[in-house]
Amino acid sequence: MGHPATGPITPEQMRALADAPYGKAGEVLRKHDPSWGLSGPDTPLRKYDVTLTAMLPAYAVVEVEATNPEQAKKMAMAERFSNLDWDVDGNPEDVEVQEVDTRK
Repeated sequence: MGHPATGPITPEQMRALADAPYGKAGEVLRKHDPSWGLSGPDTPLRKYDVTLTAMLPAYAVVEVEATNPEQAKKMAMAERFSNLDWDVDGNPEDVEVQEVDTRK
C-alpha cells in the first residue's frame, strides 16, 4: 500500500528526488508510472529556446619574427585574439545550459 500523497514512493524518497540532479527524478518516477512527465491533455508540449555554451578545441597560427622561442610565444600572446583566423578542430566540450526561455 502506498502513501496517499506520493503513491508507491515514500515521502522521504520524494524529498530526495526533489534534490536529485535534473532528469534523475523523472527516471525513478517513470519506473512506477511510465507516462509520467510525458505530454498529454493536462501537460501539453511547449517549445523552449535553450542557450548552450561550450569550449571548442580551436587553433590559430600566428606568424611572428623573434630572436628565440620565448620571445615568439610572448609576441603571439600579445596579438588581438579576435583578429586571428581560428580553425575549430573537434567537438564541443564542457557544454552547459546557460538559459532556458519559453518560446513565444
